[in-house]
Amino acid sequence: MTPGSSLELMNNGSWKASVGKFHLALRDAATKPQRFISRKARLTTKGATFNLEVAADGAIKVEVVSGSVTVSKANGAYPVVIKAGFKTVAGTGRPARPTAVKTFDTWYADIQASPDLLNDSWELTKAAQRYERDCTVTTISAMPVQPLNATEEATLKSFNEALDLFKVRTVDTYQLPQSLLSTSKEKITQTQKLGGKLYFDSSWIYYPGSTTGTWNKFQDKGFTDYMFKLARDKDITYDFDKQTFKFVEWVNRGPNRYAVYEGNPSAVASDALIKNTISQDMPPTSELAKTRIFLDETGGRPWVKYDESIKVYSGKVMFTLVETCNLNYGDGVRIKPPAAKEVPQDIGKQEMQTIVDSVL
Repeated sequence: MTPGSSLELMNNGSWKASVGKFHLALRDAATKPQRFISRKARLTTKGATFNLEVAADGAIKVEVVSGSVTVSKANGAYPVVIKAGFKTVAGTGRPARPTAVKTFDTWYADIQASPDLLNDSWELTKAAQRYERDCTVTTISAMPVQPLNATEEATLKSFNEALDLFKVRTVDTYQLPQSLLSTSKEKITQTQKLGGKLYFDSSWIYYPGSTTGTWNKFQDKGFTDYMFKLARDKDITYDFDKQTFKFVEWVNRGPNRYAVYEGNPSAVASDALIKNTISQDMPPTSELAKTRIFLDETGGRPWVKYDESIKVYSGKVMFTLVETCNLNYGDGVRIKPPAAKEVPQDIGKQEMQTIVDSVL
């Protein structure tokens, strides 16, 4: 709500909206409707996101972003349902006929998100057992941090041309209740495109065969047990320092709005972002990555996206890695290991390691 606004919880469970401007995002799992009452009008909903403006005389204006609300006179007379994308005024007689909203008011853009939104989403994200994380790393052009001579300038130009083409995509899929994992990585450079995918279940490790479209599998109980323990112990939030994250802004995306929080991952995770993207031979970094996480404002949902950026220093130049990760959850996330030929453990481990090394 904006400064000077007044919202009071009454004994009957209704909210008394005296005056001001409010942006409200109510979950759709309420056991009973929520009511907002002014001197002249009433608004009722079981779950919606909407802007509410209450005038000094008690008249209200409502704009519905998602879901639906019902407005009426204060005594409940003349109810009108307002759906997403529509607005109306109530309290000046019968509620006005709903009209389409071309652009929603943005006066609420500077209102901070509730602390509960971050806390709730963090816990839901930690608890996720079936999800997919699709991450792509690209670069921002290198720039000198020390004076360059003519030869070094030419080298920098060629280096930036290579960076423009560089991309690494990693897709990790977790179906932990069924003991299924998959991971794939694709790296594109100026000269080649490399990639590989692995599947794991409680008994087997699957990797691509030598012929396109074929798969091999081998057993290594110790390794598969380790992979599933790692997946359960190191949840999505594991690498991030919760205490550093603060609300910074709202971001619109279609009909929804995301609360953006900014903070830092751990030093180990920051270093791993560089090594896993470029090379395991990269020297340790003293930089901490900057991370933003995106939460749907309606609450009760895990993270929908996060991105990270970190500076990489090499000789006299510096460039930036930018990773963007989109997250999906639930039954839409499916893993189905392919039909595969069984191979001896020693051969399987060697061939799988060759695939892994090719994209590290």
